[in-house]
Amino acid sequence: MPCAWLFATIVSVGACLAVTALSAAEPNQPEIAEGIDWNKEREFWSFRPPTAQARPVVKNKRWPSQRLDYFVLARLERANLSPSPEADQRTLVRRVTFDLTGLPPTPEEVEAFLKDKRPDAYPRLAERLLASPRFGERLVSLWLPLARYAEDQAHQVGNDTTMFYPHAYRYREWVINAFNRDLPYDQFIRFQLASDKIDGVAENLVALGFLGLGPKYYNRSRVEVQADEWEDRVDTVSRSMLGLTVACARCHDHKFDPITTADYYALAGVFASTKMVNKTADGKIVEGKVSADKMPPDTFHVVEDGETQNLNVFIRGNVERKAPSRNAASCVCCPKATRRRSKTAAAAENSPRRFRVVAIL
Repeated sequence: MPCAWLFATIVSVGACLAVTALSAAEPNQPEIAEGIDWNKEREFWSFRPPTAQARPVVKNKRWPSQRLDYFVLARLERANLSPSPEADQRTLVRRVTFDLTGLPPTPEEVEAFLKDKRPDAYPRLAERLLASPRFGERLVSLWLPLARYAEDQAHQVGNDTTMFYPHAYRYREWVINAFNRDLPYDQFIRFQLASDKIDGVAENLVALGFLGLGPKYYNRSRVEVQADEWEDRVDTVSRSMLGLTVACARCHDHKFDPITTADYYALAGVFASTKMVNKTADGKIVEGKVSADKMPPDTFHVVEDGETQNLNVFIRGNVERKAPSRNAASCVCCPKATRRRSKTAAAAENSPRRFRVVAIL
């Protein structure tokens, strides 16, 4: 049956699988570059495309009720363990309700399930819970921490609320509705990175809050401050959508994953070429510093294209020590996969750089 925690895991690593499946299929790429043996790195389990596995042989042939059960049981038997006893109906209704809605079932819901003697009572229960608005609210509690969602800033000087996000809830509502309307995962990701380049529908523009609700620091005109903000964007996108901690490479090549410093600054250049704005539903930008209580009620906190920048590599993260610049989104680790690219990726070559990230993902 559907499981919210399993879905959260898929959300975390799904995009990574899509990228690395292509990357693993490119045997003609340089074997060693910048001190990294790429062919060796592609063999790491998380960078290999998933393949169908033969159903394992098990001793207890009566226990499995679906294909996945055979794999679970095989691991248990290998460790000389047995499955736990099957949960009773009362326990089952509580488990699935907590899992899919984050809330306990009401006494009436429990009694209704206990009285339902139809053979498909449990699937019916799961489908009802999946159709509940509470399902989206449950999943948003898993996604928003990945998106570092907040309505204010971690820092505040006096009563200054000009950097707050009083209408951040609009992004939260968009994510809830996306889960409840079963928005396909690829669209879910694309809208949050570049909905303004995809359909321009106001309903989906608020999805850009994924980037637009990031931290803003004081003295934002200074390069070292901007560099901290770029790191947040790189870290948030790579952790939530690729399952990788790319931000480590801001100062040095990644110690464990095949991510170079050059890769980091190529990706950071994408976000350096955007600007965070407060925009109303009719497309007007709210100019200047506006306190939270004065912000128009239909404001979206989003990003839009700014001046295109190719960043220099800052040696050990020091903005005063610059190595040659890197073309934004021209990474060694992932974008080489776009040699065998889709029409979307090919079109992205001449598109704004934020959209190129969509093609890569």
